[in-house]
Amino acid sequence: MLWLKKVKVDEDQGGYFMVKKLVVCCLDILGYSQKVECSKDDECFMENLHEMIRELEEEIKKSEENKSCLKIQTFSDSIFLFCEPKDFAVLLYYVSVFIFRVFKYGINLKQPCKDDNSKDGNIVQNEYTLVRGGISYGNIHIKKGEVFWGKAIIEAHEMESAIAIYPRIVLHSSIMEMLEEQKDEIKDFVDIKDSILDDFDFPYFNSLKFLSVKTGKDEVKNIIEDTNNLQKIVENEKNSKVRQKYLWLMRYFERIYSS
Repeated sequence: MLWLKKVKVDEDQGGYFMVKKLVVCCLDILGYSQKVECSKDDECFMENLHEMIRELEEEIKKSEENKSCLKIQTFSDSIFLFCEPKDFAVLLYYVSVFIFRVFKYGINLKQPCKDDNSKDGNIVQNEYTLVRGGISYGNIHIKKGEVFWGKAIIEAHEMESAIAIYPRIVLHSSIMEMLEEQKDEIKDFVDIKDSILDDFDFPYFNSLKFLSVKTGKDEVKNIIEDTNNLQKIVENEKNSKVRQKYLWLMRYFERIYSS
């Protein structure tokens, strides 16, 4: 990664590490732990998840330009993507592709999984797998080609784990500041700004609109057909936390489809 600068530190700290201000996106697969528990005797979910991530990485590697400006690392159910501000649109495109594929095609078990906490043995809905995330911007330290630490990583993870809650990609204040300060250097700046929506607490990324602009296809129309099925899931879902996530998703679809 030629866009990282080398910084000398004390020898007892390991010699050299790389420091660069980068955009960091943290993605999380909702319901991951439960699906892993259910897949003890059925590795379909894990295999499908790893295959989707591998396909995304292969697509990025096919483009010399994208390969050099975007880095992906996975930790359990968390997927981290890193890029320079000027390449923010590239990161958002692949985030959108991943979200769309996961929702549309699913990362499911071969067999339905029963919720052990449900008194009536409620079958866990496997029709959809949802993604939430957070994006931040700041200094990242990299050592021997691997991400070592950085405040932006912590912030992105906190946005995903503590703020996002619903299947949305929330933006840290550092991202909004970066967009204003570096708008002349950021590729496809207008498309990015047009794909940011205000929510009741934090702005979030409108991935379907952004993907539609980049692919030239009406991805909203392609996915809106699932709204009726979402309604059935909401009506039948016994877990209130899961139900509120699907309710938010339905309202998101309605909001962007009517705009």
